[in-house]
This record gives sequence, structure tokens and C-alpha cells, in this order.
Amino acid sequence: MAVDVDLSFDFSELQKILTKLGPELEKKAIDQAVRAGAKEIQKEIKKQAPYDSRRKSGTHLRDGVIVRKGRKNRRNQSGKHVVGTLSRKVPHAHLVNYGTVKLQPNRFFDRGFIASKHKAQGAMIDGVGKAVVRISRRLAK
Repeated sequence: MAVDVDLSFDFSELQKILTKLGPELEKKAIDQAVRAGAKEIQKEIKKQAPYDSRRKSGTHLRDGVIVRKGRKNRRNQSGKHVVGTLSRKVPHAHLVNYGTVKLQPNRFFDRGFIASKHKAQGAMIDGVGKAVVRISRRLAK
């Protein structure tokens, strides 16, 4: 069982503007923007993850926090990324986050997501702006 945070926001107004640039460029711009937001959340979750500085070998919990592209389906055509953990690197992440009978929960994923939500939205807005500029420069050539 992995610990995941799904990132999907309503970009309906933005999609109308980007549709004028073409469907392929629209998907690229949204994808790049959402990935930038996911990276911000990943940074904060890594900060919130428990870390034992005395442990010198092996992987730490923060080493397994990743950003990956979400699977496409009918509801999700583009613009979805998942911040989660690699279960082969840190198979105990969900146990630390949710707790067990003997271990109190350390909700590092929730704290990281809440703390970085506004930074992620700002990064997504900046990412869309940068993507539109990049795309328009390519079209101008």
C-alpha cells in the first residue's frame, strides 16, 4: 500500500485559451504546469518526512517520495500527477503515515500537502505562463 496525493485542479478557463493553440500544445502546457505544482508538494513532503541522521546506510523515508504521471482514463485525459512513494524503496511509508497498533501516526504526507498547497498553485500558474510563452515562441518560428 502506497501513500499518494492526487493533484487535479479545474483549468476550464485556461483550457479555453490554450485550445486556440492546438490540442497537443494545450496538453503539454497543462502537463508541465501540474508537474511544477507537484514538485513543490514533493519538496514539502520530503521536509516533513521523519529523518534519522544517525542512520548512515540504506534509504530514508524522504528518499522514496516521488512525482509520477497519473494513468489516463476517461475522466483524466491530461493534467494529473501523483505525489507518492516508491513501495520498493520505502515499503513502510504508509505504516509511518497512518500508524499501526503499536505506532502512532505521523501524518507527514498530510502536513506536507497542506503546507505547500498555495506554493503549488503559484507554481502551476507560473508553469502555465512559461509554457504558453515557450509554445508561442515555437509557433512564431
